[in-house]
Amino acid sequence: MALRVAEGGRQAGLRGAVAEVLEAVITLLPREWSRIRDNRIRLQQLVNLCPSRPHQRTVGRSLRRLENLDLIRYEPACGRGNTALVVIAERFLHGIEELERDESGAVVVPFSRPYTTLFPRGKVPQPAEQEPAADAVAESRPVEVRGDQRELRAVLDGLPPLLADLPRNLRWLLGKEVRNKLARGHRPEEILRILEAPAPAGVERPYKLAIWRLAQNMVGAGPRLRPLQRSWDQAERYRQQREHQVAAAGDFERVAAVTTSEQRDRMLTWSTQMFGATSDARAAILTAARRARLQYPSLGVARAVAAWLENGDQHLQPPPPASRPSAVWATAGSACVSCGNPGSVRPELPLPTPVCDPCLDAASSCADDAWDVAS
Repeated sequence: MALRVAEGGRQAGLRGAVAEVLEAVITLLPREWSRIRDNRIRLQQLVNLCPSRPHQRTVGRSLRRLENLDLIRYEPACGRGNTALVVIAERFLHGIEELERDESGAVVVPFSRPYTTLFPRGKVPQPAEQEPAADAVAESRPVEVRGDQRELRAVLDGLPPLLADLPRNLRWLLGKEVRNKLARGHRPEEILRILEAPAPAGVERPYKLAIWRLAQNMVGAGPRLRPLQRSWDQAERYRQQREHQVAAAGDFERVAAVTTSEQRDRMLTWSTQMFGATSDARAAILTAARRARLQYPSLGVARAVAAWLENGDQHLQPPPPASRPSAVWATAGSACVSCGNPGSVRPELPLPTPVCDPCLDAASSCADDAWDVAS
C-alpha cells in the first residue's frame, strides 16, 4: 500500500512541502503504525518527519492539497487539544482488508478461527538434524570435553578441611575453576591430589593457594582432551594433503593440455639439473611451469614454457659439472704473498703458499726470537 500511495504522488508531480508531507503520511500510517486510517494525528508529528521542518499551517494546506488530488482523506482538528483524521484514499486499498479494532485501537484477534496448520499446537517445526559424513573433520580444534556434574560434585565433596570451610562465594569461584579443569580434560583424582597437598603453615588465603596450584600444575589439555586433539590434527593434516594432491593433479592436467611430451621431458631435465633428482616427476614439471610463468607473466602457459625452454632460466642457471678447482695461486713462479716478489710454493707450510726466500727467512727468525723469549 505504501508503494501504491508513493506511486500516486509521483504521477501527480508533487514537489516541495507537499511531497514531504505525503512521505511523512506514508511513513506514519502504513509503515510505522500499519494502519490505513487514524484519528489521533497531530500536525507536529508530520512536521517532525519532514526534512525541511515546515510550519504547521503549511502542513495543513499540504494535507488539503493531497485530499484534492485524491491521495488521502483529511479532516482537520477542530478545537484546542483535538487531533486530525487522515485516511488513505480508497483507490489504493484494492485487495487490502482493514483489521477490526476495539475502542482503545487494539486489533481484535478472532480466537474462534479454526486451527489450519499441519503442525501440533505449541510445537514449532525444527530442521532435521543431518548426520556428519564418516570422514568429516570438525571445523575447529576441540578445546574441551563434555562436563559431568557428578565429577564436579565429587571433587567439591572431597576437598580438604582448609578448602571445605571457604565462604560461599569463594567456594563457588573454586568450583568454577574446577569445572574449567574438568572441561580441559583433567581427571577428578588429579585435581583432588593437587588440592589435598599439604599447605604451608600460616596460610591466610587458601583460595588463592588452590587457584595458584591448579594453574601451575595443570597446564594445557588433560589426558581426556589430548587424544581428541591428536585425532583432529591427524584428520586435518590428511585433509590438507588430500586437497594439495587434488590441486596438484588439476594443475598438472592443465599444464599437460597445453604442452607436448617432448616439452615436458625437457622441463623435467631442467628441473632435475637445477634442484636435483626427484621421485615425483609431476611436481618437477609443475615447478618448471611455474618458473616459466613467473619469468614470462604476459604470456600464456604454452608460450611461456616454450620461451623458457628456448632462452633458459633467467633466475637460476643449472650448476656446471663438478670438477676439482685448480690452485692457480699455488703454482710455481707465483708472487710471494708477503712482498709480491717471485717466490715458490713451500710444502712445509700448512697450505701450499708461495713465499720468497727472504720473507721465509725473516719469518723463521721472528719465530725463533719469540721462542727464546717464551723460554
